[in-house]
Order: sequence, then structure tokens, then C-alpha cells
Amino acid sequence: MSVKKGALGIIELFESAGYKAYEVGGCVRDSLLCRPISDIDIAVSSAPDDSAALLEKHGIKVVKTGIKHGTVTAVTEYGAYEITTFRTDGDYSDNRRPDSVSFVGDIESDLARRDFTVNAMAYNPKEGIIDLFCGRDDLEKRLIRAVGDPETRFREDALRILRALRFSSVLDFEIEQQTLAAAEKLSPLLKNISRERVTLELQKLVCGKGAARVVCFCGGILERAGLPKYDAARLSAAYAGLPPRADMRLCALCLAANDSECKSLSSLRLDSAGLDSIRAMAGVLSNAIPTSAPDARKMMSRYGAKYSADAYTLGVSLGIEKSARALELVNAARAAGDAVTVDALAVKGGELKGYFSDARQIGKAQRRVLELVMEGKLKNERGEILNYIKNSTDFD
Repeated sequence: MSVKKGALGIIELFESAGYKAYEVGGCVRDSLLCRPISDIDIAVSSAPDDSAALLEKHGIKVVKTGIKHGTVTAVTEYGAYEITTFRTDGDYSDNRRPDSVSFVGDIESDLARRDFTVNAMAYNPKEGIIDLFCGRDDLEKRLIRAVGDPETRFREDALRILRALRFSSVLDFEIEQQTLAAAEKLSPLLKNISRERVTLELQKLVCGKGAARVVCFCGGILERAGLPKYDAARLSAAYAGLPPRADMRLCALCLAANDSECKSLSSLRLDSAGLDSIRAMAGVLSNAIPTSAPDARKMMSRYGAKYSADAYTLGVSLGIEKSARALELVNAARAAGDAVTVDALAVKGGELKGYFSDARQIGKAQRRVLELVMEGKLKNERGEILNYIKNSTDFD
């Protein structure tokens, strides 16, 4: 393993002051897996106030993001690093966060409180990898295993149940048998977790490269997380052919649960863009599947070209009849630049003021022209459109 320059500088800074400092958690795991590393967390033996004082003394900006729980963030020219004091956790009365924390002086106690073995490793350039719970073995075996007793880990923080599924999906690892059994047993505790956190985990889970496998064996857990009961075989087959996009995969899940309006996602905290996309795709597929270019263009006009293409991609993955042909038609129309909105017409509204007395009539004329263009009865050319407007009796 190697340490990035910014993190190495922080570790060396703390060690020069007589403290212990290690990279911990996901960055160690991902480094060993040769995966991209996004966040680097550092665990130190210094008390939180001492950590902040040391950083500020050396001109490093400090944000006291979670100082009550031992965490400060060092903002450096190389990025931001969360620095947390070695700690143990007290009771978890809400099945989410510890009621109290105790700061300790050894990395071993800190690693023992973590969720899964692959996340419970530490690294220091001088000492190498600290792996007390066989995390490297589980990386080689491609296993997600709880640290210690899995029921204890999940009772402490029920979100770890979904994190187990998420890591299984994203890393494409199996979940160790006792860990999975505990997750299934204690999944009713997911009702105590905020919908925001549940939503974030589910979005990552459905986009993982192992999602097709996970949805096959974790349906009961996902139901208790707020998702509908779905056809596991159909959904698994769909995920195998879909891009890793949360909106498409959540829509597929609803359709595999015969929820054509995606009402079962109402309990999640999805952003408006994601919801709009999901509802639009479901809306496209709730209509008759177009088998002609004019009908495909009309669907694109109603729901948008991109949503239509996404919907029929989804339809193909779900085995919805005629979706492949509809996708061909939509893609051909997009490639040709076919007009499916008034804005795409060769004649703009301002050019029609000489033909009509008010904006309402202009709008009506534009819609009629667009309809004819989409049906292939009128070319989207300025001269042809104006000639039609001049000579048509449709607007008398």
C-alpha cells in the first residue's frame, strides 16, 4: 500500500508530535482492492481538541465537524481529511448512534467497534497494515462479515444491515452466512432509521455490479426497508442489462412489483429530478408501445426524447413486448433530429404574428404543425410550414 501525499503529511505531522496516526476503514479496503479512493479517514491517538490545536499550529484549516464524537476535518491543499480520535462506543439506544463515546489510546479498541472486517483495517507506513479481524482474508474470499457478533453490530446501528447489502452489491461480495442471518432477523429495526439514510444506501445498492444477485436473496430485508415485494427473477434479469443508474433501477424494481405508478417509492427521500425521471419512464411504459415512427415521435413529444429512450431501454430489460422496436424508432428519431417539440420547428412563433391575431391562435397553429410534422405529413422546413399556414383552412 501507498499513502497519498496529503494523508501522509498529516500522519507524519501527528507522529512528529508523539501521537499514533493511521489511515482507517474504506480507504484501506479500496487500496487493497485497487479501487479508486474517494475519502481518506485518519484515526489518531490525540484528543479532539489536541488534534485541532496541532493542525492549526501548522497552518492547516480545521472544521470541527463532529468534535463531540472525536472528529475534526483538516482542510489542506490536497483535499479534506476527517481525523478522528481512537474511541469506543457506549450503548446505542436508538439503533443508530452511540449515546456516548469514550476516547482511548490504542487503535485495536477503535477497530473493534467497526462494522465489517473489510472496513476494520488500519495502515501506517511504518507499521504496515493492522488487521485484527482477518479483513484481508475476507477480501480474498470476497466476503462481507461482521466484526465480532453480527447481532450486536446490527442492534447497535441498524443501518449496517443495509450497508452489508450495499457492500455486497458494490463490491460483488457474498455476505457471510451468520452475518446474513442476523441481518434478516433484525431487519425490522430498519424502521428506526431515517428515510434519508435508507434512501442513500438503496440508491448505491441498486447500482452495484452485484445488484442482480443481491435482489435475488435479500427481498425480505428490502421490503422492511420500504421497498415493495417484487418478482426477484424478473428484476435480477433486468439489472443484468441496465446501466448503473438509480432512477432506472428503482423504476425497474417498481415495475417488477406490478407498481406501474411507482407509488411504493413515496416513502423514500428521492430528489425531484430522480422522481421526475422515474415517473416519466413509468408513464411511457404505461402507454401502448409504439410500432411506427409517427407514434414514437408522439411519445417523445409527450414525455421527452431522453425519457422515452430510457423507458424502452428499461422495457427491453424487463422483457416488455415490442420495447426493442420502440427503442429503435426513438433512437432513429433522435439521431435524425426529428422535431418532437414546438421549439424544434423551423418556424418560430414570432414569425406567425402576421397570420394570427393573438398568442392563443399562434400556439394552436404551432401544435397543429408539430402534429403534422411528427406524422410525416409535413416537412420541418420553413418554406413548407409557412406555405401550409397561408393556405390551410384548419385555422378559419
